[in-house]
Amino acid sequence: MKILRWLIALMLFVAVGSISPACSDNFEVPDGGSEGSTQPDKTTPPPDRRTVTPDKKVDPDTKVEPDTKVEPDKTVTPDKTVTPDDTQPEQTGTPDTPPLRPDEPMPPGLFGMMSASTTDGKTINIRFGNKVDPTTGANTSNYRFRPNVTVQSAKVDGYFVILTVSGVRSDTTYTVSADNLKDIHGSEIDRSSNSAALTKTLFLNIVWHQHQPMYLDPLKDEMQGPWVRKHSTKSYYDMAAAIERTKDVHMTINITPVLLLQLQKYIDRIGPFFDPKTNKIDEKGFLAKWSRKTDPWIDLLLKDTPKPSEMSKFERQLFYDAPWSTVSTSPQIMSFFPAYEKLRDKNRANYTQQDLRELKFYFEIAWFDPTFLQNPVTLPNGWVIDLTDIIEYKGGKYNVKVPITEELCNRMVAENYKIMANVVGIHKKLQYNPNTKKGQIEVITTPFYHPILPLIYDTNQAKQTSNVDDIKLPTQRFSSENDAFAHVARAKKLYYDMFGFFPRGMWPGEGSVSEAVVKLFVENGVQWIATGEHNLHRSQPSGQSVLHAYKVDSDTVQGNGGSSKDELTIVFRDDKISDLIGFGLQSLSGGNAARKLLSDIIAKAPKWGETGKTRMLSIILDGENAWENYTQDHDATRFFMFFYRLLQDGHKYKEILTVTPSEFIDGNAARGIPAHPTSAQQELEPLNAGSWIDGTFRIWIGEDEETCGWDYLARAKADLVRAERLWNVTRPNPLAAPIQPGAPGYNAFMAWESLYAAQGSDWFWWFGDDMTSPANDDSGFDNGFRALLTAVYTFANKAGAKLTLPVFRPCVQAKPKPVPTAPCSQCPKVDGKFDPDDSEWTTDGGYMKDSDSADPNQPSNNDQIASVYFAFDTTNLFIGLLSNFDLSAKLGKDYKVYVYFSHRHIIDIKTGKVSDDKPINTQTPSGTKLEMKVGGAARRLMLDFSGSKVVATLQKADGQGGWTNQTSGVKVAGPASKGMLVEASVPWKDLNLTVNATLRDPLEVLVVAEENKQEIDRAPNFGVFTVFEDASDAVYVTFEVDISNKSDWGKYKTCCKEKPKPDGPASVFIVGNHRKLGMVGVDAQGKPIWIPNKIQMNQDPNNQWLWTLTVALPKGMKVNYKYTIGTNSDEGRWQGTEEFPVTFRGFTAEDTTGNRCIRIRDYWANKPSGGLDGNIGSKSNLNVGCK
Repeated sequence: MKILRWLIALMLFVAVGSISPACSDNFEVPDGGSEGSTQPDKTTPPPDRRTVTPDKKVDPDTKVEPDTKVEPDKTVTPDKTVTPDDTQPEQTGTPDTPPLRPDEPMPPGLFGMMSASTTDGKTINIRFGNKVDPTTGANTSNYRFRPNVTVQSAKVDGYFVILTVSGVRSDTTYTVSADNLKDIHGSEIDRSSNSAALTKTLFLNIVWHQHQPMYLDPLKDEMQGPWVRKHSTKSYYDMAAAIERTKDVHMTINITPVLLLQLQKYIDRIGPFFDPKTNKIDEKGFLAKWSRKTDPWIDLLLKDTPKPSEMSKFERQLFYDAPWSTVSTSPQIMSFFPAYEKLRDKNRANYTQQDLRELKFYFEIAWFDPTFLQNPVTLPNGWVIDLTDIIEYKGGKYNVKVPITEELCNRMVAENYKIMANVVGIHKKLQYNPNTKKGQIEVITTPFYHPILPLIYDTNQAKQTSNVDDIKLPTQRFSSENDAFAHVARAKKLYYDMFGFFPRGMWPGEGSVSEAVVKLFVENGVQWIATGEHNLHRSQPSGQSVLHAYKVDSDTVQGNGGSSKDELTIVFRDDKISDLIGFGLQSLSGGNAARKLLSDIIAKAPKWGETGKTRMLSIILDGENAWENYTQDHDATRFFMFFYRLLQDGHKYKEILTVTPSEFIDGNAARGIPAHPTSAQQELEPLNAGSWIDGTFRIWIGEDEETCGWDYLARAKADLVRAERLWNVTRPNPLAAPIQPGAPGYNAFMAWESLYAAQGSDWFWWFGDDMTSPANDDSGFDNGFRALLTAVYTFANKAGAKLTLPVFRPCVQAKPKPVPTAPCSQCPKVDGKFDPDDSEWTTDGGYMKDSDSADPNQPSNNDQIASVYFAFDTTNLFIGLLSNFDLSAKLGKDYKVYVYFSHRHIIDIKTGKVSDDKPINTQTPSGTKLEMKVGGAARRLMLDFSGSKVVATLQKADGQGGWTNQTSGVKVAGPASKGMLVEASVPWKDLNLTVNATLRDPLEVLVVAEENKQEIDRAPNFGVFTVFEDASDAVYVTFEVDISNKSDWGKYKTCCKEKPKPDGPASVFIVGNHRKLGMVGVDAQGKPIWIPNKIQMNQDPNNQWLWTLTVALPKGMKVNYKYTIGTNSDEGRWQGTEEFPVTFRGFTAEDTTGNRCIRIRDYWANKPSGGLDGNIGSKSNLNVGCK
């Protein structure tokens, strides 16, 4: 589900790590950096990413709707079950972790009772956390039932004790307890965990979602990102293979068509050049045929490593100077490779040729699953992956024990290829066939390009969501039932070509469903779909349990409407359990994580004696991005091994029966699974229109950037339909074989294919402010999206159409770096040149990027402004304007650049009293709105290029759209000959603004380039750039954190190396996404930098365990933050100081009461609700208004 990711891209530059670079279905979220508790002395990026959950980049809101009624059978809370959060620590994941062995025993944990289940009331199967001592376990007097039951015999079977009993009534609930038991290690049973409610069989439906967006540029026929390949070696193969040893465990894996399509391209292009005898790639032959046609890191591996002084700009980007590079692997993954970390942190000016060679090698080896790194693995086609000759595993770390050579880099491509060539093979080998009822994995798929299907059907469906009426719809309505049908039909066809029969189930992209699209699935033979829990809560009838399957149909009446042919089954994701895997288990060892998950699953089982429908719990989430965050268990390998073993044990006694949805519907007598036909399930009518994320489509529609994307898509679709009507650019049959290059109809096919690819959800996932990639730069996704739109027109015209390619200006810009709060200590010199480079500005200043070209490497003529820099001292505002072109060539021409300034002077910060200069102009002469918060601009700086040098003039607004010159002390320099930079300084007094050590008047700016009196570029493209926030319009937020529960200080083993006062010398600090919370900007890859242990809180004089801090933050800001315990010497250090790893709390600073005050009380180590980044803590109290 990570959108899987997250990632979109035809021409993208975005961050890895967990970018799924993932998975939007991002259950995906890219694989980018997060704060990373594994980096002891490093300042790492903040937890800004959306790690794992189904589909994308993010996690579902797990709050239950207020009006949701819970059925009596919805929750089960055993009286006392093992809670592995408190289990004895295991050795797994610690520095002395031994190499992985497929048959290694699960380390002991807390010895307690985990469950007691029965199918007939005569045989009771009791599961314990450790293997039971045969002597004490077989003593019948050690077991008690409430109400009383006669225990006739007891037999020990590993982790289970099997009791034969009499007197159990079918209408009565029971609790079982055990005393005087020991495990095989001699430990006595924990008295706080020695009982459990007696339960019946629970069906468990596990769905792993595997997705990557389209990285293939259709015009260049090249892939821009390596993430399909990377996740093949780290996730796609082993997520299926992990189940092979536990034959009674069944599950479902969703593989999206766009992922399969790209995977096949790698196989087809690399395969002919792979020699299995030498385990090498024919470099010369491959590069002659496919250079720049897979992903650029393949070429990097096969070509000789350049000397640092001879690197091209593109090579430098691949190595380290772009969001996707050899150093963009997440800190969590890198922490297992010490040499890789050292290379990442080395001064790049000192990189040697061997350093670069090693970087490209480590970028490969670090993305192999531990199974491949620690043991030989025989693949389904007989090939073997054996890296033990080059990798040594010791002390929980990996070291390379041979020299890193070009030959070794070649081998990395060969090993990559071998695994990719077997990804489909391992799924076929283990595939569950609904017709024969054989196999373990039901393989399903998703509509072809992972669209938000209801929005492709009709964007107006965004307002058909229950209780949602405030979503802004696109200017141009997009509506195409034919396109939506094509996505489903094409996915069905590709699946058949890959697996030999049609799919029975589908996970709609991002779990997006609606009544209107049900028929599209039914018409394509799909028998079941899955979505998120919130869609159930928003559907009718209300109050339904997520623990059941339901039916939906395409009519709008209760009942079957006269026919059952339009029905299908729908299952719903259990958010709490699914999110536990994605967010709640990362800091546990493999064994304890497995026990914790099993314990929470068992709690959902139906109690014996209760009536009600069969229960099926659905765990659905991204199958690729969460695992790197398992800091105690590399890639969660032991977690899966132990968890599947626990399920295997549960199958034996029918405690838990894992099923696939098709198996649940049809039944499987050989496994004791009765049929649950669709016709017998309760109907939902109407089905809510929404996604798995909060049951709405807000992530993909409603914000300005998203509106831009939908409007562009509507324009391209309308033009392509016109080309079909006028020039016979015919829509292809979605069930026909794809047309190959050179064949008749190929260009028409590619025109439509490019349009369908642009309809993928991944693009819109990153548009808007609600989602930002770990690189803090979503412009790569925008570039990829617009490249697809360009391809629509290019291929249509090649097919005979005569369409005019519109100017698709960027919808998204790289996120700006805020201007620092302190005046510059070394201010830029206004001389018209960078000295020595743009660090003259970026060190003590801020900037905004402005890329307006479809291809950022080839700026168009209307993409004049590249970047705008700002810095300040108490006397001047400094402005740097960097163009994409030679500005000296503009001298003597009618060319001007305007910088528009807002005005507001703060008179009294406490009361919010201000004065605004009047009059103001509300738009530019060309009609561009000046969207300053004060309503418009009071002044502008005009840079006039019409003479032999640039003349700077400060002007005042006349309120009628005109401007009058003002005497000022403005200085300007540049451009130099062939120069692209102009620099200026503007005195604050001339802007009538006050900037000093204690007060900065708010300031917003807009930059506009004009040629021949026509506006040709503006920065930013939407809104304005904020130089200084308006403190008079701020909300005063008081953060309070209660640290009184000392047992929570080290709950997640990420704190505390020093105890806090008064028990020790440490203090409590806050860190978050604002400079007042310790954010200092972005790093070289554009990732936000949070500095832990920088912003110290205050110890409450009346409560020594309460720490507080009050800061002024912008109204409406989405505040993300967490706490650390450390000393001043710990500044920049995460390890040993943070309350919990990876995730962070958050809330929106809304001033709904008008008194500009918010107080939030948090509790140390209390994670955000549902484990979802940006939620308040589950125990937190948010007090808006401070009442």
